[in-house]
Amino acid sequence: MPKRGGWLAGGLVAVALVAVAIGVLAFGSRDTVSCDEDTATSNGVNAVRRISTTETGIEIEVFSEVPFPVRAMPPLLQIGDREFGLSRYPDTGSLNTLIFRIPPNDFAELTSQDPVFVHHGFFLDDLDATVEVAGQGGTWTFGTLTKELLDCVSTDV
Repeated sequence: MPKRGGWLAGGLVAVALVAVAIGVLAFGSRDTVSCDEDTATSNGVNAVRRISTTETGIEIEVFSEVPFPVRAMPPLLQIGDREFGLSRYPDTGSLNTLIFRIPPNDFAELTSQDPVFVHHGFFLDDLDATVEVAGQGGTWTFGTLTKELLDCVSTDV
């Protein structure tokens, strides 16, 4: 005896698969922004290369042509008047790149155009203190924060 409704069940499965594909495309790309030179934060020597969401927080990757030396005091990322001390060098071991991790709620409180610095040592109380230690070779300046870099995808080939 032939199966009844076989074409109907197959049609419903096909419709469901198309709906899922559309949903993945729509929602998967919802938070994706194209990275280009206009969104990158750079001052020619130093650059914020990447801001991405991970399972453990927001990662901010900074690069400098002048290496970040390994010192007794940890590097600190200062954005505006906030400082973040959880960092690591990349898996490649390059001393020109540091990756900082900050909690998502702290990132949400930051604003685009906040000044971005990296320095070694103690947490600073204000931006004037950053200027004071800059002459000691312990501060890297990265321009201002560009929050649009969060989870952007590079279009470089």
